[in-house]
Amino acid sequence: QAQLDRRIDQGVRSGQLSRREATRLRSEFNSLVRLEGQYRRGGLSAWERTDLDRRFDRLSAQIRYERNDRDNRRH
Repeated sequence: QAQLDRRIDQGVRSGQLSRREATRLRSEFNSLVRLEGQYRRGGLSAWERTDLDRRFDRLSAQIRYERNDRDNRRH
């Protein structure tokens, strides 16, 4: 999780992500952290762990896409 947050920060600093893209990605990230907290209250089931892994993987792919889509290059 910390790595995803760092990747968003690095994307903003390098100019690969706009503030708007970063805000949207951080919002998704924070939603997932809250969902994980809800799941953990009752103990993580195998399904919940799989669901979280899938959601975090999808967010990671979104970050990768947004950082490489070239719509925010500074040139």
